[in-house]
Amino acid sequence: MPLTVPSKSVIRTLACLAVFTPLMAQAASYAVTKDGCNGAVSSRCITQNASSPSLVFASLPAEFAFSITNTSGAAIQVLGYDMFTASVTNSLEVAPTYIYPDASGPGAIAATVPGTTALASGQISVGGFQGWFSTSVYPTPVVQPGEVFWVAFNAGSRISPPVSSNGFPTGRSVDRQSNINNNAWVTYAHSGGTAIRIRCTTAAPEVAVLRNADVPRIGQAFHLDIRGGTPSTFAFLAWGLNTFSWNGLPLPFEMTPFGAVGCYIYTSSDFVALHLLDAAGAATVTTQIPASTSLSGVAFVNQVLPYFPGNSLGFLATNMGRGVIGL
Repeated sequence: MPLTVPSKSVIRTLACLAVFTPLMAQAASYAVTKDGCNGAVSSRCITQNASSPSLVFASLPAEFAFSITNTSGAAIQVLGYDMFTASVTNSLEVAPTYIYPDASGPGAIAATVPGTTALASGQISVGGFQGWFSTSVYPTPVVQPGEVFWVAFNAGSRISPPVSSNGFPTGRSVDRQSNINNNAWVTYAHSGGTAIRIRCTTAAPEVAVLRNADVPRIGQAFHLDIRGGTPSTFAFLAWGLNTFSWNGLPLPFEMTPFGAVGCYIYTSSDFVALHLLDAAGAATVTTQIPASTSLSGVAFVNQVLPYFPGNSLGFLATNMGRGVIGL
């Protein structure tokens, strides 16, 4: 259900608490990251060439996709994936990531090419050294036993595909370039095997997700969406200033010992608001950013703790969001 949060009770409170240097002409931004939880253990349930990979350095101005078959024996909820890679620029590079269904439709057991519409998206940050780098995706798609799906990322010639020189073929690899073949997927030929690890949890209950509909611009409304909570209950939305500590506790803080298995608190909670969830377990939170340039550059973080009757703590945790107020 739509909700409006008074700007003075959130943004001005955080601005008063924060120690910051206003940045004129700061661009507004908001990004979501980290895995949410559903009260079940998460794991790297599917791995390909994960043992001592060695990278084949190469890249293209293309989006790469790699087919994955759910060999876990059970329906899974995909939280994200890790890939063995490196930036080819020797600098930190950020790229969008995706989970696609197979183009042949739901329940596909043979890989063809990725479907038209992504099931989930995220982003990955990759350094200039060989290693495992992770992306979380939202929402968290459910994949049935034996079903094929695709993990993808847009390399933009800056990030090497996760191909290990000492790996073994594990499925189809494709790529597409906007200026070639009308952006159609074509086979990506390589020697070696893809080095990928899928992070997953049980298919139910749904992992609740926090996402932004826009960015926090000065003088405008900013919208956050909560999805996947327990229907017709409530959730706490935390607004914080950092991801390092809160009330003397180091972050992230693991909630498993308190009954919320696999859940973490990622953010400080300098301001907390209670929000009602509708019959679909969702809410849209609207916050009016004051029309004050003094707020330019103020950074904040968010996380949601939705009510959950299935554990002793009574709560789960979503992913986290990180925003900067600007123009």
